[in-house]
Amino acid sequence: MKMILPRQVYVHAALILANSLFALGSIVGALGLSTMNPLSFTLIREIVAGILLLLLSLIFKAAIGRQVSQQQQHTSETEPFLVATTIEDYNYYRILKHGRGHYKEEYQQNYYLILPQNWKDWKSFMLFGFLVSTDLGACICGLHLAGPVVASIWQPSRTILTAAISMVLRLEKVNKWRILGVLVAFIGCVSIVLMNNNDHGREDADDQHVLQEVQHSSLLFLLGNCLFFLACLCDSVLVLWSKELLKVYPPLTVAAWCYIFACPFMLVGLVTSSMVLSWQAVICTDCQPWDGSLLSLFSIPKDALPALLYYILAMSMSAWGLILWANQYVTGTFVVGYSVLQPVMSLVFVVLLLIMGGVSDCQEPLPQMGNSTNEGQMCLDKPGFGALVGMLGIFVGLALVTQTEPMEDHEQTRRNPQWTGLKILSLEADFTENHNRIYGSMVSNGNENLLRP
Repeated sequence: MKMILPRQVYVHAALILANSLFALGSIVGALGLSTMNPLSFTLIREIVAGILLLLLSLIFKAAIGRQVSQQQQHTSETEPFLVATTIEDYNYYRILKHGRGHYKEEYQQNYYLILPQNWKDWKSFMLFGFLVSTDLGACICGLHLAGPVVASIWQPSRTILTAAISMVLRLEKVNKWRILGVLVAFIGCVSIVLMNNNDHGREDADDQHVLQEVQHSSLLFLLGNCLFFLACLCDSVLVLWSKELLKVYPPLTVAAWCYIFACPFMLVGLVTSSMVLSWQAVICTDCQPWDGSLLSLFSIPKDALPALLYYILAMSMSAWGLILWANQYVTGTFVVGYSVLQPVMSLVFVVLLLIMGGVSDCQEPLPQMGNSTNEGQMCLDKPGFGALVGMLGIFVGLALVTQTEPMEDHEQTRRNPQWTGLKILSLEADFTENHNRIYGSMVSNGNENLLRP
């Protein structure tokens, strides 16, 4: 029997593409976070992404309805014969064909759900919104407090947290090889960051003023690490908990409501941080003091517009949509495990930019200059031997994680019967032309009434 399930290669491709978009976002984000309040940046991103995802869900729902209508026009007027895997599958089929309304209406209303169907799902989406706002807000603020190097080190810890939570809660079986793969990939990520990090300010290390600034910011540095841990924890919980909603709602719908419900929480955090001048000075040193107007919180500098568009279209919509789609078919550790590719893809993008001449190499001082860069010119570090060692560890660890993925049919766990209806719809075309053979075999077994309406 033909099953409508995504091939594993599609899942791998979706996760690789999603994490590549996230990796490029770490470079693009530098363009938009220097002159714009990061919480304002995140709030606008959530509002626009949530609205666009909801509109896209409505468009997909209408397209699915038209597709079903066209398929129904080509079906026979007689009752098509069907071989269902279980009695429950056949009952779903009977409801779709002879239940409330027409098949098209039932399919549109129940298969591609847009609105939450009960209070429990409303509460789940609200909780998801809180987790999304906390994840994005903590990550943005932690980036300003602790810096991009620490952010890169914390990134692979999501895989460790997800694997630990899954195995402790018995969502996944404890597998020693999978645990080893997670640890090897984590060590590879840390190796890339630490061995490839070139501190170009060492000649100023003896400067007393610099040392005082470092000591003064130690508390903020610790706070930044705490925020990164909170962001990683929220991200792991999001991936694991979203599996329950993905059994009922399509990935685009889940992503849309998560961003929409995240907006009120982010707005509260933005207004609160803007009212406290000391906190605003920490997360956005170049921002003007808040004048008390809500409209001023949504002002977008021209320099931030390209980064904002990329974060909305590429990261919030495309990358998260791909991750939620893949999360329907594989374990949470498998999904989050691919995040270890982000440092690797970042290095690939850096090499491409250096080759294309878009940026200069920080390790090669410019002629007649005392430092490595001119004012206003960006420079990036060329990957070294440490990057190659770290990449090897990442690929070995990721291979262990993927090879230990349990071969379970996650599609069978769906709560929404209309997903089964989708399988039945595809089966009609295969079995209708051979209905005489199928019906004959059922009659010989005394089960001909099973196929009758």
